[in-house]
Amino acid sequence: MVINTNLQAQSAASNLAASSTMLAKSLSRLSTGSKIINPADDAAGLAVASRLDAQIRRLDATEYARYGILVQSGTAMLAQANQLPQSVLRLLN
Repeated sequence: MVINTNLQAQSAASNLAASSTMLAKSLSRLSTGSKIINPADDAAGLAVASRLDAQIRRLDATEYARYGILVQSGTAMLAQANQLPQSVLRLLN
């Protein structure tokens, strides 16, 4: 019994599998809108992106703290402004 192999068909099947894998990865990137899906895609890029995300979170926290301080200052100013007319009314009575 003779078994023949079709090398061209095996090569085509291998190329099809590789193309399918690359297509799935491209579709995953397109659907997420991200270049880096997992660390194997770009380890250095992932490290940079992680540092940038951390920096953005720190800046956001600083900005929220600043907003909180402004709200407290505004509240204190309004309380003081509310006391002035009451003081004038007490002096007039």
